[in-house]
Amino acid sequence: MPAFIKRVAADRAKGKRPSPPRAALAASVAGATAAVLTYRVLRA
Repeated sequence: MPAFIKRVAADRAKGKRPSPPRAALAASVAGATAAVLTYRVLRA
């Protein structure tokens, strides 16, 4: 999945707008990753 996020971010940086489903999926993956990271830091 990180390659997917990088591709969407690269498209955005080039000025292209990702389709709504791709943008939603990228946001969901990024949010889930942030949630897992936060959980692990708080549990440590």
